[in-house]
Order: sequence, then C-alpha cells, then structure tokens
Amino acid sequence: MKLQSKLTVKMPSIYDICFAFSAIAMLVILVALPQKMNNLVSLGTYAIGGCAIVVLVVSFMDDFRRINLKEICLILLIAVAFFALYISYTGTPEHLILDEDSELKNHLVALLCFFEIPIFMVGATKLKSKGTIQVFLWTQYILSFYYLYLSRTDKAYFFEGQYSDIYLDELTLSYHNPNEASIYLTCCFFTLLIGTRVYKKLLPKILFWINAVAVLRLVLLTQSRAGMVSCVLGLAFYFLYKMIPISKLITRIALFTPLIMAFLIYFFNEELSRVKFFGSAFETNRKGVFEQVFENLELYEIFAGDFQTHLFDNLHNMYISIFATIGIFGVIFYILYCDTLLVKLSEKDSVLPYQKIAYLCVLMLIIYSSVESALFCSGSAFALNFISVFIMFVFNSQNENGIANPNDTKVLKQ
Repeated sequence: MKLQSKLTVKMPSIYDICFAFSAIAMLVILVALPQKMNNLVSLGTYAIGGCAIVVLVVSFMDDFRRINLKEICLILLIAVAFFALYISYTGTPEHLILDEDSELKNHLVALLCFFEIPIFMVGATKLKSKGTIQVFLWTQYILSFYYLYLSRTDKAYFFEGQYSDIYLDELTLSYHNPNEASIYLTCCFFTLLIGTRVYKKLLPKILFWINAVAVLRLVLLTQSRAGMVSCVLGLAFYFLYKMIPISKLITRIALFTPLIMAFLIYFFNEELSRVKFFGSAFETNRKGVFEQVFENLELYEIFAGDFQTHLFDNLHNMYISIFATIGIFGVIFYILYCDTLLVKLSEKDSVLPYQKIAYLCVLMLIIYSSVESALFCSGSAFALNFISVFIMFVFNSQNENGIANPNDTKVLKQ
C-alpha cells in the first residue's frame, strides 16, 4: 500500500493545464513583440483567449449549484459589456458581420482580452498542481534573461510613435513605449522577488535574486515613475511584510485608489502640477486625457460607454478606461467583483511569507493602474503578467520539489 501511494501521481486539473499553456503563450507574445513577429503575437493572444474561455466555462460549471456574489458580479459585468458593444452598433447594423477583417471581430477580441484578468483571477483560486506556480516562476525567469538581452541591443531605446521626440533616453526594449516595458519589467521583478521566498533551497534563491536585481536596474532605465515607485515599495514589502496586515481595509483602499487619483487629477490638476516627483511634475497631461472622455459625453454614454471610440484604450487610469468603453455600471461591477474576490482571499487564517508579499505586490499593481490602465484593460501579455503575481498569493503550495511547506514555522497567522 505504501509503495502504491508513493507511485500515485496527481493529475493536473483543466485549470492547471490552461494556466500553464497561457504562461507559455505569454512568453511567446513577449518574445515576438520586439521582433515584430505579428503572427506569433496573434497566435499567443488567441491561445490565451481560448484558455480564458475554457476557464470561464469550467468555473461556472463547477460553481453552478453554489453561485455566490462573486459569480453574480462577473455575470453582470459580462452582460454590461456586451450591452455596451450592442449599443455601439445600433446605428450601423451592417457592421454586425463576423468575418476575417470585420470590426466586430476585433471588438470581440478586445472584449475577451479585457475579461482575461477577472476570469483568470477566479480560475487561480481553483489551481491544484504545484507545477503551475513553477511554470509561471520559471517563465518570468526566462523572460528576465530576454529583457537583459534586449537591453544590450541597438534598439533598446527605440521608440516610434506620437512621442518619439520626447522618449529619447528611456528604455523601451523595443516594445511600444517605456511605460509598457516598465509594466512587464515590474511584474517580472515582483515574481522573481517572490520566487526567492518560494524555494527553500539556496541555489534557486540566489538565481532569482541575481535576476531580480538586474531587472530592477532595467525598470530604473525606463524612467517610469510608477514602475520605479512600485518596485521600491515591492522591495520594502519584501523585508517589512510582517508589519503590514492582510485586511479588508487595506484591500479596499488599494481598489479605490485609482478612483481617488482620477478625482484628484481632474479637479486638482493645477495643485498637483506644482508637486515635484522624481525631478518632474507629479501630474503632466492626465487631465487632458480625462477631458477628452468627458467633454463630449452623451447622456446614454454614461451608462453604455462608447465602445467603438475608446475600446479599452490606455487612458492612464483603469476605471476611466472602463467607464469610457462600457459605462458607469461596468466600473461598479468591476469593483464589486474584485472586492468580493480579494476581500474573501484576504480572510485566510494563515499565509506563507511569499503569499503575503505577493498580496502586497498585487495591491501595488492595482494602485499602479491609477496612472496606467493597460495592465488591467489590454489583456493577453499584460493580463498574464498580473496573474504571474496574483497566483503567488492565492496558491498555497505543498512541500514538494523544494517548495516552501505551508505547515512550517514561518506560516503567518492573521
């Protein structure tokens, strides 16, 4: 019987398979983007979208008999988004044709990309295999080498676009702009930092620390103030995590920070522009972006958004981007969904040190969205970078393959 139990191998669940496959697809996208391999980028995007659909369907099937507020909020959010999409086509019914080059197809893909974070967040709570967390850890570890390679190429600072005359000394790694590069690097840094706590053995700890420090240097070279602050605070969380409790209040402060920041930037822009932050004005042109959303706002767009115009653009604030695309109810149900999920997770009786650090980094990324909405609204590679950090919080790994044991003396009691 003992021999039989030793030979027993737990099969990964459909969630684990989808997550591992999505992590590999994220790797493909992030490698292909700087090389302008658009076919591979599309392939990775569709792969992640397909996995998200599978996770959504299986999750609803699993929870069908015990549906709770979290699932209700997600259903309502999906309904609001599709209603906004439908309203945007009421004046042009001839465009409701789904073919290879149709606008509708592109809009459906954008909608699916937006829902990837909410879907994968709930899917992450159902992971079973310890191998899944390692797939994300080592995927980010491989990506850190790729980022370091890109930083040594002649296109490390290349930027082509509207602000090409402004971004002259900021590291882009050949991505679209330094802010995008900063998001990828920040999530990579957080994951590597958490990885140093995940493993008990010295060798992986050293490997992850070396690359984490190297990635931190790249974040500084992007000159993204949001990225730099996030990484510095993440490093502080790493050493001071015992002093910061996991609580509903802290979770909700992080969730409402983007709303508070949008309010301050819109109504107190002049005062904020006088504040110096990392050598330049705290607020630059965010108010102008917000004004473009509100100045020609029709009454119905408050409730249904303007899907075709905004399409989850990076309006430098997550909730502003959601409001502009699918309306006020989209913002309400998105906040309610995240609140019900994160608050429930914050009520754990005990967590490992790496889980608490991951929790604080997740909240830091939500606060990051106060100035950059791409992480939460643009899907695919952005979404999976966030999930790389998120699953470290929700997944309580067992003592296998050198991973920290949740029953050891370092478990934190809440």
